[in-house]
Amino acid sequence: MFDDDDFGFEAGKEFICDFMSNLYSRIYLPTDDENDAVIQYGETFPELYMIQEGIVLVSLKGIGKENDFMVLPTHSYFGDYQILFDLKSQFVYKCESGRNLTCLCLKKNKLKEFMDDYQDARTFYRERAWLRRIEFRRRMKKHQHKLKAKQSQKNLPKGAAPNKNRNSGQNDAAPGSKIHTDENDEFALPNGA
Repeated sequence: MFDDDDFGFEAGKEFICDFMSNLYSRIYLPTDDENDAVIQYGETFPELYMIQEGIVLVSLKGIGKENDFMVLPTHSYFGDYQILFDLKSQFVYKCESGRNLTCLCLKKNKLKEFMDDYQDARTFYRERAWLRRIEFRRRMKKHQHKLKAKQSQKNLPKGAAPNKNRNSGQNDAAPGSKIHTDENDEFALPNGA
């Protein structure tokens, strides 16, 4: 969280001390209610979450395990890019069924205050947050593609053979239609980054 060799960044002691002294703990207990989540689709993140124990399942808007497309393990975090770029959640973040989730949290306004006070940290965290956003969206698109392919297989008439060209680089799109691929994700920071 405080250093990254790939970016050549190491946070200063004052930043680390300020950051750590403003953390507080939240414990989420598992429930049987599918709608009970840490963050729901379309919500604003009130805080940055750092997972201390347990895992977080990242899911598409719909309910059900088939919508889970990513697992955030212990010692990972979420809410960074949503807070730093003022975005609402495009996903559902929920704890794993049958397991407690313990997070260390930092209030949204404190994180933004630290970004104003520590310019070197601001540059690093905004760049890394943008890359994380791209990666989350890439995984979401990959999962959506798998769901569509699975649904297409279910909709085949009885006895119909599935398209055998799936792995040959061909697709089932109508001629002239535009296909979005992961290569279209660009690393371009929003204004003010």
